[in-house]
Amino acid sequence: MRLFLTLLLAAGLTAAASAQNTASVTAGGDYNDSAIDQSGGSLNNALVLQNGDHNSATVGQSAVPGFLAPISYDAYVEQTGNNNTVTQTQADVYGNGLIGVTSARVRAVQSGDDNTAWQSQTNQGCCGAGGLNTSDLIVDQSGNNNMSSQSQQVDGFVGATNNLAEVYQTGDDNMATQTQQDTGTKSARIDQGGSMNTASQLQDGRPGTGFTADIVQAGSFNSASQTQDHPNAGAGSASASIDQSGSENTATQSQENAIVGGAIQTATLVQDGFMNSSTQIQVAGSHTSTAVQIGDMNTFTITQSGVLGHTDTLSQIGNNLSATVTQN
Repeated sequence: MRLFLTLLLAAGLTAAASAQNTASVTAGGDYNDSAIDQSGGSLNNALVLQNGDHNSATVGQSAVPGFLAPISYDAYVEQTGNNNTVTQTQADVYGNGLIGVTSARVRAVQSGDDNTAWQSQTNQGCCGAGGLNTSDLIVDQSGNNNMSSQSQQVDGFVGATNNLAEVYQTGDDNMATQTQQDTGTKSARIDQGGSMNTASQLQDGRPGTGFTADIVQAGSFNSASQTQDHPNAGAGSASASIDQSGSENTATQSQENAIVGGAIQTATLVQDGFMNSSTQIQVAGSHTSTAVQIGDMNTFTITQSGVLGHTDTLSQIGNNLSATVTQN
């Protein structure tokens, strides 16, 4: 049985009132396709529940030109079964929400094998002075061969902006990639349990913003990499941490300020197992690096460059260890 459900909701805009769109889809059975397209309303809510094999869910929420406030998007997809795919996008590219709150939240829960999740948020809205722009992306995958890709591009001109991206994966052969760009405070986390997992996170933005990135991996043959980049000079902070328990894992962390500024960069690494390797690079700004490796045949390399001072603390416990520290 094949069930195809498409919901297209469009709301006209008026200066006096905010339009609201709500859509809910529940599908049980094999080979189901569910699609929700919401555009125009300032308050959009979408819910998709699928129980079966080979399901596909697509949710799109977007704004049209106007001054509706608040702008609020909420999308949730839950899939139980094999070979599921979810794609969710939220976009406000017209600078809506000049007053009040611009809020966007996307969540996906997948339980089964061979799942894929693609989620993105693009928000070029402009909060009013003292307003708040919040964007959340969350994926929870339980099963084998899962893949998650999340992207946030938020550009709020005034007011505060807060960006959150999280991925939780339990199973084998998982891959997670997260990208956060432009303005605002950024927080990213990837938590993976199993072997042969890959985790990658990129954060870049304007001066004066704070970055926090964390990766936790439990298992062997895992790879983790994080990059934090302040493309302009100015005060800001960047905190990155990787925690790996298992053997033959690799970890790379890079923090960079384009030119000398007041950025405070902190990198933390913990590896518990044998034959693990790690590399940490910190450029410009003020640097602090802390690393702990427990086990045999582990290697560690740290490079710190700039004029504001460096601090490196390394603890290695085991045999046949290698450490290289460069500060200039």
